[in-house]
Amino acid sequence: MGVDKTGALFAIPIEAKSQAESEMIGRVQISQMAKLVRQDFPDLRRRILAVKALADGTIAMVEFGDHEEPDDFGIVSVGRFRLIRRGSVDED
Repeated sequence: MGVDKTGALFAIPIEAKSQAESEMIGRVQISQMAKLVRQDFPDLRRRILAVKALADGTIAMVEFGDHEEPDDFGIVSVGRFRLIRRGSVDED
């Protein structure tokens, strides 16, 4: 669960994949996950996410639109992040 800055609640399912090349983000898995969340939390908005660890130590994060059919899932946004320890970067 998540809440945005306006106070709206979201169900945020996340499909996580390792660095292995065999670990691909798949539409069918994403759509099954979204279906379960729609079923369990029908009144909440959803942010469908997938994350994948990359070989350079970063993490790719992909947000998908919420649709019924696997072929209808499109990418809403893509980001790449590096996890750091608190205090290792100036917080100015």
